[in-house]
Amino acid sequence: MRRNSKSRISFKRRYRKFAWIFGSSAIVIALLYWEQAAVLYVLSTFAMCALLLVVMFSNLEGRDKELHQTALENMVARDAESTRSAPANKRVA
Repeated sequence: MRRNSKSRISFKRRYRKFAWIFGSSAIVIALLYWEQAAVLYVLSTFAMCALLLVVMFSNLEGRDKELHQTALENMVARDAESTRSAPANKRVA
């Protein structure tokens, strides 16, 4: 049941993403067709400002530290498992 709801959510997200892509493409094509370059410049400037604001407020350093710490913990756990099982595997007959 959980798997079905997860696939439904991912399908909705995918649909929404494609709707945004096709919608914005249609607007850009329409502005180019009716030769509204000034409006296109203003919209692209706003889009770049929005992108820069998102990058500015994103906490990439904190996320990278968290991912790095998780990877280190996984490596330590894997090494601990391999050292426990190594003597059993290295028996000489």
